[in-house]
Amino acid sequence: MNAIAKRSCGECSACCYTHGVKELNKDNFIQCQYTRGGGGCGIYGIHPKSCRVYSCSWLDGVVGAPEDRPDKLGLVIGVQRWQYRLGDPEVTLVFEAWPGAFDTERGQLFAHTQMQQGAVLCVMSKEKLPRFSYYLYRLSTTEAYGLRLEEKGYLVYWREPQD
Repeated sequence: MNAIAKRSCGECSACCYTHGVKELNKDNFIQCQYTRGGGGCGIYGIHPKSCRVYSCSWLDGVVGAPEDRPDKLGLVIGVQRWQYRLGDPEVTLVFEAWPGAFDTERGQLFAHTQMQQGAVLCVMSKEKLPRFSYYLYRLSTTEAYGLRLEEKGYLVYWREPQD
């Protein structure tokens, strides 16, 4: 995926809720104690390493339109480049910033766009069990990976490609 222009967090601090911070002993889906009202970090500049190295795919301009900032879309997106086997598809981690955000019309449009490009979505939610599940289109580039996930006992939602 090609990066677009660099963006700004602005008032967004959705990742401060969705992501765990080991140095602060903070789990996923708990608001960070240092988040400022209106966005931003109260300890920015001396914030933990895991916060400094986190890469928001929207902020980096890799995914989503400008109006899809995580606090507006309700999804915090991280494109991962890990592969268990050579040739495995890219996995896009999608954290719900609020319950049901993935199931909204905008959330589903985002999912459709990403899956059309061959991405496998790993959606993490505070409200749903299991906490994470995989969504993918049955494409030649993703089918073997999805079947391996199923064999390992992961919840996989297969979607048929659409135009």
